[in-house]
Amino acid sequence: VWHLDTGASNHITGMRSVLTGLDMSAHSTLHFGDGSSVNIEGLGSMIMAGRGGEHKVLTNVYYIPKLQSNIVSLGQLEEVGCKVVLENGLLQIFDRIDQGRRLIVSTPCTGNRLYKLQIKPATPVCLVPSITDTAWLWHARYGHLNFRALRELGRKGMVNGVPVVDHVEQVCE
Repeated sequence: VWHLDTGASNHITGMRSVLTGLDMSAHSTLHFGDGSSVNIEGLGSMIMAGRGGEHKVLTNVYYIPKLQSNIVSLGQLEEVGCKVVLENGLLQIFDRIDQGRRLIVSTPCTGNRLYKLQIKPATPVCLVPSITDTAWLWHARYGHLNFRALRELGRKGMVNGVPVVDHVEQVCE
């Protein structure tokens, strides 16, 4: 559970497991309104699963091991271009996109005028293309050089390792 907070200066969590790219050299102190303070022991990002399966990234999240609650700073979201709307007992957050704004969060007010959100952390995924045909591999490596020119490089031995390409009449889409 994450608390959506208009008064928080920064996103903060005590759960190291939800953070990626954690920079443990980022140290500072966070002061609370009651005069108490805690040590910040890192800075990272959290990848969340969106409603449609897409990933959203919450950046610049302070890691504070002693923290018992997770907090999303609405001010920090506004700084990166999100629109925050509090109206009729509902908090809505809109993403900034080129064609306008898209709703990314909508949550009702709970007891004590709190806005809470169940955020499902996601695992980052990296997709790597795989090319098995050596002619197409060299075509991609040379920035989509035409196949006739690739054949000449291989035939004349102008570049070590480039094979003689026989895809001369193929066209890259």
